[in-house]
Amino acid sequence: MSAGIIFSGMYSQQTRFGLKAGYTYSNFNSNIETANEKFEPKSGYYAGLSAEKRLSEKLATQVEAIYANLGSQTTYENAGVTVKQINQLHRLVVPVSLKYNVTYELGVLAGGYLSSKISNNVKFKTSGDIGVTDEELKELEKEYKKYLDDNLKSTELGVQFGIDYRAFKSVYIEARYSLGLSSMIKNPANDEKLTMSFLQAGIGYKF
Repeated sequence: MSAGIIFSGMYSQQTRFGLKAGYTYSNFNSNIETANEKFEPKSGYYAGLSAEKRLSEKLATQVEAIYANLGSQTTYENAGVTVKQINQLHRLVVPVSLKYNVTYELGVLAGGYLSSKISNNVKFKTSGDIGVTDEELKELEKEYKKYLDDNLKSTELGVQFGIDYRAFKSVYIEARYSLGLSSMIKNPANDEKLTMSFLQAGIGYKF
């Protein structure tokens, strides 16, 4: 039996599991923005598990289960008062990728993902006298949270692509861009569309 056949068999059987965590930078993409209300990116974080199965020396498939803090924010300003509305969408993101190892250290990957709702949350940060009490502001946060719960779908689909780089033995760094394809609005009245895109940058460990 040749060495090439032996190594090919080893690669086809090899599965590596891993842990990962890092930073997210997400935003909504929509056709319902106005001059006075535009979505702005927000920072968050992610953490999760991965499983990579080698198909050959160069190719592998990768499946992940990731918790991600995603969403967007909107800033309102009037007469010296600033209100920032932070929409936090806590999601379970399951990417499925095909990975190509350009070198031993560098891999590129692309595929799709399914994102499912864990919970939604809305937070207001204010500057200046907005004329409401803290209790009233908390009630407003609950109302907006209910609005997100009632009007956004529980799942969405998208595509994603990125790179990872083996920095040291089993430690790697990664960067990825994910683009939502399906609209998140449950019952659009006038063909409204809302999708979400996000960047990830983080570090991982493969066993």
